[in-house]
Amino acid sequence: MIELYPHNREAYDKACTMMKRYGKAAIIHPTGTGKSFIAFKLVEEHPSEIICWLPPSDYIFETQVENVRALAGILTQEQISKLDAIGMQWEIRHRSPWDNSVAQAEKYAQDHGDLDVKDKYVSEDGFKLGSWIAVMRKKRDRGELSAEQIAQLDEIGMIWKPYEHGWMEFYGAACEYFRTHGHLLVPSNYVAPHSLRLGAWIKTQRRRYKGTFNGGRPLTPERIVALNRIGMVWDKLSNQWECNYLEAKNYFDEHNHLRIPRNTYTSAGQNLWHWINHQKEYVNSRELPPERIARLKQIGIVRSEDAAKYSVGQRRQSN
Repeated sequence: MIELYPHNREAYDKACTMMKRYGKAAIIHPTGTGKSFIAFKLVEEHPSEIICWLPPSDYIFETQVENVRALAGILTQEQISKLDAIGMQWEIRHRSPWDNSVAQAEKYAQDHGDLDVKDKYVSEDGFKLGSWIAVMRKKRDRGELSAEQIAQLDEIGMIWKPYEHGWMEFYGAACEYFRTHGHLLVPSNYVAPHSLRLGAWIKTQRRRYKGTFNGGRPLTPERIVALNRIGMVWDKLSNQWECNYLEAKNYFDEHNHLRIPRNTYTSAGQNLWHWINHQKEYVNSRELPPERIARLKQIGIVRSEDAAKYSVGQRRQSN
């Protein structure tokens, strides 16, 4: 027979009163083990009732199962059968540190939808999951994880290469931006859904392409092709010149001149009149490459004799 401490006996009596009055009773079990004995006492003295025991932690569950095993000799067969019916494990299966860690990772994946865990992340119960995930990645690279362990982590969505995963997440956002806007001239402060700083990411890809990003990995040929596929603009200034030139050419083709009003603006909001006059100044100061001079000549911004003078000057400088 189970003997209860006085304070547990008092709680037990109140639980019995509740069962008689309402047909059910609940015992809050936040910590400790005393409440477990109250539940076991209810099982002992109310064999015809269904007792649901929900311990607050694995530790309390395992330690109290030991107590139930010790009581098995005094439980009736009916009580034992009821415990068997709800899956009572008479032998404790202690979880290893590995199993506990995997369980933490699985819970994170269920709560957040993935295992993209930040390095400094700590769970509510103090488990340093971020550090553990980082260690597992290093162990796999060093060949210190078994095939079974790798498969177990793969099953819950382990991200072995966070850099690759992060790049593809931003690339997906870039694809969506291109589908929506028809270009990839993303403002530097633009933030995509899920708080992705797409504008800053695009700027970083340009710097990696040019090799001017300190400490950053250069873009692989495969990634360059992927970005080109969605209209990546590697040189923003050059692209801006091309866009302005195209608008000036369209005006020239329609009116056969470029005597445009001062308040004429491009679709991007730049004053086209100012741009045209700046091109003339750049020609005079020899700040434009010959190929651009030739294209400006085609739409009347540069006269033929000016273009010839510029070409002669270029040849003399080169000599």
